[in-house]
Amino acid sequence: MQPDVKILSLKEVDKIFDGLLLTNKEGAGIKRAVLRDSLRGIIKDAKANLQSSGHIKTGNLLKSLGVITKVRKGTAYAAAGARNPKGSHFHLVNSGTDNRTTATGANRGSVDPVGFFDSAVISNMSRIPEAMQASFEKRMAAFMTKKY
Repeated sequence: MQPDVKILSLKEVDKIFDGLLLTNKEGAGIKRAVLRDSLRGIIKDAKANLQSSGHIKTGNLLKSLGVITKVRKGTAYAAAGARNPKGSHFHLVNSGTDNRTTATGANRGSVDPVGFFDSAVISNMSRIPEAMQASFEKRMAAFMTKKY
């Protein structure tokens, strides 16, 4: 029995793209979009978890959550999480801290762990291959109607 979803290596995907006469720029754009779309569920759930936790003070962490993708020759990767310095306290809210003091002894308190991002990743981990396959089919169909 054939599996419904088959994970291809980057070399196999590049061979498919070469067969379709895609330029490097077009192929990279489709790869970036597929990676971004496959992680969108994690970000959506993480934002919902953060909003329901009541840890939003300024909204900077909520706005900074997103996906970063890079495609280079022979490699492609995506990362989900806080994207800019305004979300640099991401790990403090997600994992919590112990009671903290400065070098002069001033108390900075503790932060209870929320785990908003960890739970989003765990709940969406099994959906990533299916989301990637669906996104690839959608992006390729749009490309084919546009180009041919």
